[in-house]
Amino acid sequence: MRYDNSSSSSSTMSLWNPKSSRHPPSNSLDGPFPVVQWEFQVFSEFRQWPSGLGSFQANPLMSHNLLSMSHLHKSTHPNPSLKTHPKLQSQQQTTTQDGLIFFLTGMLVLFVFFFLLNLPFLLSHCAAGAFRQGWRLKRFNQNEKPRAIPNSTRKGNRFSLKDSNRLGVKRIYINFNYWYNKLILTAMWRCRNLTVGRLSLIILYNLLVIISLSIQTSRKLDLLKSFRKFGYISMAQITILFIISMKNNICSVSGLDYNQLKFLHRIIGQAVLFCSSTHVFLILHAQVLPFRQLLHQPTYIYGALAFGSLLAITLTSCGPIKRMFYQVFLVSHIIGYSLLLFGLWKHVKSTHPWIYACVTCTLLDGLLRLFNTRSKTARFTSLPGKVTVVEVDGIGTGWRAGQHVFLRVCTPSYIFEKHPFMITNAPASESPHRPSNTLVLVSKGCGDYTRKLHQIGLTRAAIGQHGQTKIETKKFSYIPDQQSMDDSPLVQLEDDNKLSVCIEGPYGNLYGDMRMYETVILAASGIAFTFVMSLFEEIVGSSLRGLSATKKLIIVWALRDIDVIEAFMCPMEQILHVARGLNLIVTIRLHVTSQTGTYLPTPFPELSVIPKRVNLHALITEAVAATWTGVDFMNRSEPCRGLGIAASSRCSSFIRDLKTAALSIDKKTFREIGGVRVHVENFGDE
Repeated sequence: MRYDNSSSSSSTMSLWNPKSSRHPPSNSLDGPFPVVQWEFQVFSEFRQWPSGLGSFQANPLMSHNLLSMSHLHKSTHPNPSLKTHPKLQSQQQTTTQDGLIFFLTGMLVLFVFFFLLNLPFLLSHCAAGAFRQGWRLKRFNQNEKPRAIPNSTRKGNRFSLKDSNRLGVKRIYINFNYWYNKLILTAMWRCRNLTVGRLSLIILYNLLVIISLSIQTSRKLDLLKSFRKFGYISMAQITILFIISMKNNICSVSGLDYNQLKFLHRIIGQAVLFCSSTHVFLILHAQVLPFRQLLHQPTYIYGALAFGSLLAITLTSCGPIKRMFYQVFLVSHIIGYSLLLFGLWKHVKSTHPWIYACVTCTLLDGLLRLFNTRSKTARFTSLPGKVTVVEVDGIGTGWRAGQHVFLRVCTPSYIFEKHPFMITNAPASESPHRPSNTLVLVSKGCGDYTRKLHQIGLTRAAIGQHGQTKIETKKFSYIPDQQSMDDSPLVQLEDDNKLSVCIEGPYGNLYGDMRMYETVILAASGIAFTFVMSLFEEIVGSSLRGLSATKKLIIVWALRDIDVIEAFMCPMEQILHVARGLNLIVTIRLHVTSQTGTYLPTPFPELSVIPKRVNLHALITEAVAATWTGVDFMNRSEPCRGLGIAASSRCSSFIRDLKTAALSIDKKTFREIGGVRVHVENFGDE
């Protein structure tokens, strides 16, 4: 049976005849996608023809009309804007909306899941009163009360475990902590930063994206018509990227700060690149116009600008480029995202609500950063080992031990740079000696910026001034007591080398309060010992006030250059002087792995210098045994309060070995000692 054009063309298929005077209707939905949408209509209706109507080549009129589509812009309509059949257009909109709603709902479910996963630690954190601190730097008020914890030995605040209800809750918490450690700490295939938890997150997120894109797109033709869906989901993911890139974001409530979200940032960024590339491919694949003609249309011009900006951002975010040319990475991110949003704004109008959300997040984060920035005067002191001590006056509290700040030196040479530094001392309310309104930062000249800071302490010529500053290190011939301690700096300067600085922060979350545990291990390598130093000072200061459950403290420091120790010896001796009068056993071990440096630390009973690498597995075993010994020796009726481990390092192998050693504790021992809480700060995690 042959196809009769005169009798069936109007009822079976409505092809636009380019020779007729009727113009195709304009598209006002998402901008001009002329040939793409018209071709989808033709193919969709072509599939509905009866199988006995003949082949494509058997109908001369249909062949003429379809071939005329390729010359659409060369005939009577140089820049037409066609749209699909209303029914087909409605189906495409419904499919896109369903996929987008599914994706956003899935992201909300993932956020709630991780919030519930960290809820036990969050509740413990709030019970310790730590949730009120760590938000804004300020001057210390003498009337400010220190934080109390539920496990403290202070009268009236002692946490009794004899109550059966509390004992049951404690057991549930310990079991949860055991499986949580398995999820978060277990490395996959000995990869540097890939754990079971991160791998699960990768799988869940990619499944969410794939399912969102696959809704009602089971056929190849449906996939070709889904270019809008890929674009919308890309835009939604870009908005999420802006949310988690905020230094002050809502995810911090769930126990994840912006540093821990960097891994999720990379996953979402890769998904954005995939969806955007597919969106571009589907658009170009369905075109019948020459590529050069597409570039004359604003929609394609600004779309190409947005996609090119995304490619530039991705290229400069690679690990080697980021480590070697960090400023290039930073500038490309700022300029790239600005061009990306501008291109998307001009691309199609449907992206405007998403761009409003991105700009709102950026402005809100900028206002919060400005609110958390303090302009103060800082004293720069350079010590052997390329170590620089920065003492900021007028800030005594507002942070928690283990947090960090961003430092910006207000001089023409450094005003455009700011870098993160770990706070070395505890807040004044937690300090074991007389409180002072000074925030201390310590850095080592490993990179360009830290080497410049070291030069500031050596000579004023580094900041564009003349003359030299003579530095005289302040030394003690005795261990000072509490009455002799004052607010004097670590060094005495003949000409005070002070500069104006801006301090932004604090940032970082340490939801595992180390003061709650029977035995605490503080481990670090290199200059990352600044993290350990603040926790050391906090634990001893809390023990002095009866607000700590810690009985034994083991400090392990692995380093190559022994000259770095000089910057920490004076405050370390002051803290140890207080610890000797308390029921607190402190052990400090310096594992020197090379012969670099000539400094000889002052000998005291708690300190031992070991010329070899640290055995982390033996260290964990010793800490577990010490916890058991303390309970048996004191003949206590209450269970152990557990083992707390806090570590910081730029070396990924150090962190990986520590996690492996912590996971080696069997489940029975884990329960009997009261659980193990591990917190790590990996400065080298990219």
